[in-house]
Amino acid sequence: MAESPKPSPTGPDHVEQEFAESLRHAAYVFENEKDGRFRGSILACRTVARFIYQRNGGAELAAPFLQIATASEDLERGGKPRLFSEKSTPEKERERSPERKHIQLLAAVALEVL
Repeated sequence: MAESPKPSPTGPDHVEQEFAESLRHAAYVFENEKDGRFRGSILACRTVARFIYQRNGGAELAAPFLQIATASEDLERGGKPRLFSEKSTPEKERERSPERKHIQLLAAVALEVL
């Protein structure tokens, strides 16, 4: 029996194309629209979460991006989300919960990979 040749790469599929287009749109919003730093970041995080979902990735991979998007929306509305808390006075320490550290670590690693 003759072995069939391995198929050659055909380029990005529709999921990858949608991902790239959505990230380009998020970058455009981030750079060019008023308050785009919020909307662009939110769009990018939601785009990454959608890509993970479409590639059958686990919720534990997408969750940090959705939590960052939610916290960014709260920040955009003038709220003070725990994920982005700052020191308001020198004697007040920022929250150092394990959950916050875990979310930040997962998001940082995932963004580095992307």
